[in-house]
Amino acid sequence: MEVEYVKEFLVLSSVLNYERSADILYISQSSLFKHIKALEADLGVTLFEKNGKKISLSPAGKRFISYARQLENIDGQLRRALTKGNEGMLGNVRLYMELANIKLIMDFNRSHPEYKIDASYGQEGKDGCKLLAMDEVDVGILESPERLNDEFEILPFESRPLCVMVYEGHPFENRKLLELSELNDEEIVSFAWIPDTEDERVKLFKTTDFVPHVVMTATSDESIRRMVREHVGIALVFENVLEFNEQGLTLINLKTDISRNCYLCYRRNESNEAVLSFIEFAKKRIRWDGK
Repeated sequence: MEVEYVKEFLVLSSVLNYERSADILYISQSSLFKHIKALEADLGVTLFEKNGKKISLSPAGKRFISYARQLENIDGQLRRALTKGNEGMLGNVRLYMELANIKLIMDFNRSHPEYKIDASYGQEGKDGCKLLAMDEVDVGILESPERLNDEFEILPFESRPLCVMVYEGHPFENRKLLELSELNDEEIVSFAWIPDTEDERVKLFKTTDFVPHVVMTATSDESIRRMVREHVGIALVFENVLEFNEQGLTLINLKTDISRNCYLCYRRNESNEAVLSFIEFAKKRIRWDGK
């Protein structure tokens, strides 16, 4: 049995959506599906039941959750013990991210295997400021930290500009910079966690003269990329052009001040060694051009 597949099962059992779970795990939807099938084959049971487009835990899947969590915990303890011995088992970092940055978590895990990140994400409908204030998380990467009091340090952390994602062969493919007005006749694929709701990217344009022609919405970044590859339309995304590398897709800077900015938030009197290690690690990865 692959322990990584067990961890993927836990994510899927919480989200109950392959597309969203694949985004959180930074793997393809097809890979996640294959991994779950392999896990079911190893266990000899069906973990999820399908009802139309929705999935739910099977009775066996519900029973397996507690054992899966035990396996995850044992795996983490084993890795930490093998890395540094008992002195390295210093605890977890409870992290809440309104703007997901999975690479940050993965890089920290590689460099600090003695610690475990317990991460939750903005799409889960939680209030990051409240979680910090109630001491339910140690660190928040928040877009709107204004309600936090003086007990918390608030540092500009990451600024993601609004860009245009186009498919291979699109007339814009070789452009380096686009004006909003050039998108007036383009069909736009938009992102929304709840299907058919207005995308926050679209809402941002209400202060401009540009009105995007949205032809379809999707509930995950993977779906957005797939629809762009299939020429359904182009997409407006918050990404860093220099770090983007997706076969068959091109990211182009947009001449606009629109961006998503987030802040690194934590208690000023923090003393937990695991949390402090994560904070110092994150500070070295600040990428800010916020307005």
